[in-house]
Formats: sequence, C-alpha cells, structure tokens
Amino acid sequence: PPLPTPTSWFAMGGPEKIWEVVGGEGKGGILVREGRKTSSAQYDQRLVRGALVRQVALEDARLHYELLSGKGPQTGWVSIRLSDKPLLVLVDRDASAADGGVMVPALLRPHRDVAPRFAACGHLDAFKP
Repeated sequence: PPLPTPTSWFAMGGPEKIWEVVGGEGKGGILVREGRKTSSAQYDQRLVRGALVRQVALEDARLHYELLSGKGPQTGWVSIRLSDKPLLVLVDRDASAADGGVMVPALLRPHRDVAPRFAACGHLDAFKP
C-alpha cells in the first residue's frame, strides 16, 4: 500500500529543501521504496530524471520525499547517490537578481549567470520563492 502523504518541512516551519533527480538515465528513473531500508518493498514506478521533490527527512544517504513536479510515486524513499554518482542534487532556492528567481541546482551555484538559460532549456521549472 502507498505511504500516507507526509507533512512537509515547509508546513512545519522548518527549512524547505528541494532536490532534483539527476540519476536513472537509461533505466527510466531511480528506484523508490516504501520505507527507509533498502530491503523495504519497492514501487513499480520509478522517480524520473528531472523530477523535483521536497525533502521530508534525510537519514544517512536515504531521502524521504514528496513529489513536486515530474513523474514518479507521490512519496517514498530514495538513495541520493549510488557509489560515487549522485542520483539527486540539492537545489538552491536563493532568488537573486542574477538568476532571475529560478531554482538553481547546487552544482550550478558558482555559475549563476547560466541559471536563466538552464531553466529556459526546460531542465528546471522556474519557481519564485
């Protein structure tokens, strides 16, 4: 059975952290499980590359998430990396004039001048904070 929809960090007044799925290319996305442990049941559907999720909890390298955009289970647990490859990256919600207020993946923070072009290519939805 699917997990109940968790209460987001934002609703609880804590810091809201948004992640983008960057792994799972060629596999239809990354594997999602019902529970934190890697031995827990997995969903039939995968979390597709480019999806944005809100962090509910982060324990070790396992992320409990809520789906914001993209395709995949509404909620579940995923690994944020596999060996040395990232499966998800933290997105910076800092809306400065330089990035036009778009959500910028943490990997692009040093290069804010490319953020508007990155968003315009469809890699991220343009969100205002």
